[in-house]
Amino acid sequence: MNRRPRTTPRLESLEGRALLSTVVVMEHEPDDRLSQATPAQVHVGDGTLVVGTLPKASDVDYFHIHANGGTTVFLNVKTFGSLKDNVVAMSSTGKPLAAILPGGPSVTSMFMPADHEIYLRVTGVGQGSSLYAIGVIDLAPHVTGDQTKGSTTAEVEPDDTLAQATPFDINATGAATLTGMIASPTDQDYFTFTPARSGHVTVSFRQNPQTHVQLQVVDSTGRGYLTIGSDRSNILNAFSVNAGTRYYFHLSSPGGQPSPYMVDARLS
Repeated sequence: MNRRPRTTPRLESLEGRALLSTVVVMEHEPDDRLSQATPAQVHVGDGTLVVGTLPKASDVDYFHIHANGGTTVFLNVKTFGSLKDNVVAMSSTGKPLAAILPGGPSVTSMFMPADHEIYLRVTGVGQGSSLYAIGVIDLAPHVTGDQTKGSTTAEVEPDDTLAQATPFDINATGAATLTGMIASPTDQDYFTFTPARSGHVTVSFRQNPQTHVQLQVVDSTGRGYLTIGSDRSNILNAFSVNAGTRYYFHLSSPGGQPSPYMVDARLS
């Protein structure tokens, strides 16, 4: 069988953390028209796998997905068989939002339409048949400075260990901004917070060309939940939290450059 090489992480690790759950939805025939689309739903931070078969190239499958929350949706397609996959995502009006074409990358992202409804049109190219599985992830909204209305917390030295971590509060407004400076190749900064409710925390760096910082989220046992860098797009930047659990933000400069930073976090 023709298996597409894996070029990105699996659905379960696409956000840099374990998803809360992954629901599998099998296609229901007939589903070769938009009005016959197999219904599915995906929640923020969770994953949904829609699975079906294409017995021949002329077959067409439709899925209707309601995404509950986020602003960005990721699709991850895996095909097993001789047909090559061709997936087009569209809004409820039929406007194309994203596409995964035969022979191209197996993962794509798209912004949500206003009504949070997505239709997937699945077809095959070539001869034979195929089994396909499409992973759908609805990410938590991306945090920007304008969206963050929490208080700003500056690092308090020394803060080079978990025990010395600078505390910050994310509970009052659901948002917080952290500022500091990685002063040397050996310097590292820790911040800590304890959410009063369970949910998802979205984290992002403010854009600054002088920043070369890595942020890791860990708990008191050292278990990692998320790793992002200031030098790349912070799209996959959400992790789940449990009420009453203490979490730590660990900031360092892998390249050793002195770097100021400003980090936004939002609890949803």
